Amino acid sequence: MGKACALETIKRDGRVMLIGRSSEKLVSAKQELLSQVPQADVSIMSLDASNEKEVKAFAESLEQSTWKNLPKLLSV
Repeated sequence: MGKACALETIKRDGRVMLIGRSSEKLVSAKQELLSQVPQADVSIMSLDASNEKEVKAFAESLEQSTWKNLPKLLSV
């Protein structure tokens, strides 16, 4: 479901950030999305959501990035 939401978002010129524990799966998902919408803006971030320190550091890094005004966050 997450890739389907990401695909629909990038088809509408939206930006997406894929987040997950497995870097290999993230890279594969990004490649799959870009094969369907080559000009898409797709970022990936490896993160273990069960690790509170990692989540906090990630949230803080968003504040210093171009993702600061993130309009939506989907957890699927």
